[in-house]
Amino acid sequence: MADDELIYLDNNATTQLDPVVIEEMLPFFAKYYGNPSAGYLFAAQARKAVDLARDRLARLLECEPTEIVFTSGGTESNNAVINSALRFEGRRYISWSGSTWQRRSWRIGGRDSSRNDTRFDDVGK
Repeated sequence: MADDELIYLDNNATTQLDPVVIEEMLPFFAKYYGNPSAGYLFAAQARKAVDLARDRLARLLECEPTEIVFTSGGTESNNAVINSALRFEGRRYISWSGSTWQRRSWRIGGRDSSRNDTRFDDVGK
């Protein structure tokens, strides 16, 4: 099937990268692939790139770089949001609306929560 005939509808699973993004990322796939969280010198280039990306995104969103958190995917992101919401004093009720897969990830996050008095309501059902 030719690319111009393809209509891809599963962007929740993976999304084609914009050519500009590919060009920006190429050095980190081949040359600067160190763990940006590591303390060794080789990782410094990767850390510098993550910090630059955080700064750029913060400017775009008009927020502070410290407010930008990168995660590895949807479930981790959903759990970060749930756990942050639960940290607000008195917060005991979370409403959630989303796809079947999103519901699964927030249920996992709710089950892993140390607070047993929190109610999770799936408004999408």
